[in-house]
Amino acid sequence: MENIFVSEEIKTVQISFMTKAFGWMSFGLFVSGITAFKLMQNYVLTQFLSNDVVLGIWVIIHVGIIVWLSLNIEKMPSNQVMLYFIGFSLLNGITIPSIFRLFTQNYFYNSFFILGFMFGVMCTFGYFTKKDLTAWSSLLLMIFVGIGLNIWVHMVWMNDLFQLITTAIFISVFMGLVIYDTNRIKGMSINENNINPTASLGAFTLYLDLYYLLIFIVFEVNKGSKKINS
Repeated sequence: MENIFVSEEIKTVQISFMTKAFGWMSFGLFVSGITAFKLMQNYVLTQFLSNDVVLGIWVIIHVGIIVWLSLNIEKMPSNQVMLYFIGFSLLNGITIPSIFRLFTQNYFYNSFFILGFMFGVMCTFGYFTKKDLTAWSSLLLMIFVGIGLNIWVHMVWMNDLFQLITTAIFISVFMGLVIYDTNRIKGMSINENNINPTASLGAFTLYLDLYYLLIFIVFEVNKGSKKINS
């Protein structure tokens, strides 16, 4: 009987923690969306940020921040994590108009539909699976970096079969990362050894998964539309 009560208490803690994590992630997406919307109304600033040189520098800074945060964020106090998360959401809001300036609204509608379905299914699986997915971390990250290099090669060597294989692997890895991160965040809520079990840390992880999966899907939807119209 005692085990049942303990199990129910753990379940309640996990649900509360996950709710807060998804709440923070939603807030981060809202901040990015509002920032991007306001920025897109300023034509001069948008054109400046869309310059290839400026965008290149901006992307390098962006990647540098991600790497630094990934290495240090788990050691930070909760209030500092929240500030960095909000700041990072603002930064992404500034980047979005520059990256997506070439696409029409239809691409975004289609991409959001695909993204919402994929993300929802993978988060649900990651939350309810009873398997320990800790061993996935290093493997998924290595594959992720490898595919990034493959995409760079693909920009030079255009090949439909190569693109098809890369796309399939890339989406599979992203789905794996979402499952792994959701499972890990669920475990953070009851892990006494976790230095910084904050919901905002979990939100930052899910936000990154969602943001880069969206970028990838938008580009893939754009490629597919071009092939259909050609």
